[in-house]
Formats: sequence, structure tokens, C-alpha cells
Amino acid sequence: MVKLLVGAILFLAVSCVTVEEENQPPEITAETSVAEMFQAAIDFGGSTLKDVKRVTSETNRWPAMAKEARLYLRSSLRQGDRGKIIRAAHIYQASVPTLEPAILKLFTRHPSPEIAVIGWQLATVRPSPTVKSFVEDEVSYFVIRNWEQRILYPELATAVRENEVHSVFSVLQLGLLTKGNDEFAKAMVALNPDDSSVPFMDYLGLATIEDLRQINQSTVDVYTCLVILRHFMTNPLPLGHPNLGQLFSFAVSRNPALSDMARGVIEQQMPTFKEQMVYSLAALPLEVQIAFVEGARRNPSSNFRMLLGQLKLVTRYHQVVEEIESIKTF
Repeated sequence: MVKLLVGAILFLAVSCVTVEEENQPPEITAETSVAEMFQAAIDFGGSTLKDVKRVTSETNRWPAMAKEARLYLRSSLRQGDRGKIIRAAHIYQASVPTLEPAILKLFTRHPSPEIAVIGWQLATVRPSPTVKSFVEDEVSYFVIRNWEQRILYPELATAVRENEVHSVFSVLQLGLLTKGNDEFAKAMVALNPDDSSVPFMDYLGLATIEDLRQINQSTVDVYTCLVILRHFMTNPLPLGHPNLGQLFSFAVSRNPALSDMARGVIEQQMPTFKEQMVYSLAALPLEVQIAFVEGARRNPSSNFRMLLGQLKLVTRYHQVVEEIESIKTF
């Protein structure tokens, strides 16, 4: 799914962009030289690019087209027009059997993030053993130099996931905690779900109670939180983690997507982690405990009844005890 989505984005970027020039694009025929076809494709894009690909296939000239693309990328990537670079990258990936690390490096080491991400997009669209080795080596290149921040793009995370590069898991964790994009969380789940729970709970801990009580969140990314909460629906909670109580803070969020998912996690995990969850809830501020009890009043499941029955015994707030006792169900 990711491969098709990213491929579609890259294709749309190159096929829907046209260059408005005084001259009309040339007619592309079997007699048009490869060099002329390539230049027309990157200059005009759109239907001209489609015609170039069609004629190149019909005349079996993809190797020659790949040569043109390599030459252009090597000579023009640093100072070239971004639209032309994107179209050249599209032609390149369509013309070679396997992406070449030397060409990918031209992108991933480019100083402009807008150009650098194209390399990771290409690695996502065309995964292979060669590309997998490239991704692993290239990430190591930046890590060794303490340049991790230069590659923490969502496009990197998708490339890592699609090529199943398990060795760079720590970089995904860093990306999650510093950038917060959901692609980092998705890649972590795909590559190593067992080791994802602790950093996932670290990320949930970035949310403040004040922020969660708003409809829209600014301290965390909602989609990333949903990926994490979905993970905890089927994976054990990290016992002893100081942010375990954040599940209850999310459960009382005014964002219905977050609150519903968090309540589902609590419902699912309560039978296994009853004691830990009760004490985590009891350690939270009064307003969170009250809000959770009020929410449980509207949805009194058996697990929530058990949770509140235990909370009444350990909470330090008499207001919480009174609120629980006011609910006849309990």
C-alpha cells in the first residue's frame, strides 16, 4: 500500500507538472533521438512525458534513456530546476532494473531537503536487496557523523519500512520523538513491534493534560498517537513505565478519536494489568480522575466497573470516592 501511494505521489508530481513556454512541445516519434526525447520530457512533463515513455518502450531504448537520466542528474542536481529534477528522477527509476546507490546518494546527500527526500522516495518505490543495503549504509553514514537530524524525514521512515532495514530502528525512535510524524511509528511497528512499546509510551508522555483537553493537539501528532494506541490494543503495555497513566489522560481528551481509542486500550489491557493501571490512574491529578469517572458513568463496562471499584480504595481524593459512590452501577 505504501509503495503504491508513494509511487502515485511521485508519478503525479512528474506527470501533472507542465512547463509553460512560448514554444510548443515537440512531437515524439520513433525517429526522435533519445537525447531529444529526454530533454522534452523534463522540459514539458505532462503528456509529453507520457509520450516519451511510450515511444521509449516501443523502440526498446530504455538503457539509452537511463544513460541520459544519469548524465543529467550527475551534472544538474545541484543547480537544476526542481521540476526538471523530479521528472528526470521519474525517468531514471522507470528506465533501470535496479536503483543504483551512486545515483541515490546524489539525492540523499543534497543540502536541500526538497531534493533529498526524492532519494528516499525512490528507495520506497523501488525496494530491492541493493536498495536495502544502500539505506542501511546511508543511514550509518549520517549517524557516524552525528548528522541524524539531516535525514529524519517521513520519507526515510517509509524507505526503511519498505526495504525492511531492521538495523536502523534507533533512528526511527529518534525521528518519532523529535519529529513526531506517524510514518516513524508505522515503520517501528512493522520492523520491531516488541521494542516499540517503550518509545511509544515516551511519545505519549509528550502530551500535556491541557493540550489533550482541547479538540486539536499541538504537543503531539494525532495520527501518530492513533498508530501508537492501536499498537497497544494488541501488544503488552511497558510495565513500570512512568507515562502509563497517560492512557487515562488520552481517554478524557476532547478529541473523540483519541479518547475512544485510549478507552479501547484500557478496556483491552485492564484484565492483564489491573493493579498497574489502577495505581497509574490514582497518581493522576484530581481533574483527570474525575473526568475519567464521569466518562465511565456513560459507558459502564465490566472492566471499567472493576477499575473504578479498585480506584475508590486507593485514590487520595475524597471527591473521586464520592463521584464513584454516586454511580449506582458501582
